[in-house]
Amino acid sequence: MDWVASPSQVKKVAEYLVTGKVQVVAASKVNARFAVHGSDVYYTTFSKNVGWHCTCPARKHPCSHILACYQVYSAEEPTHAVIAAGDEEIDALLGS
Repeated sequence: MDWVASPSQVKKVAEYLVTGKVQVVAASKVNARFAVHGSDVYYTTFSKNVGWHCTCPARKHPCSHILACYQVYSAEEPTHAVIAAGDEEIDALLGS
């Protein structure tokens, strides 16, 4: 990705990653869902067809939550689905 993070975003991303605030809910090569524990719990999703989305109120895209999740997702390079919860549970978490 060609995203440019602000200095404050770099600091937040580092904090999220170092303190374990990014939780992988489900992941595969084409989709991923994360819970990020920032000032609240925000749910960040990735779909190869749609791109990245976060439930936080930030107006800047990508937000710090997406940047942190991208770091986790790109490092993992999942090769098969790893489901931590059923689809109904994930959809409920995401408000879908």
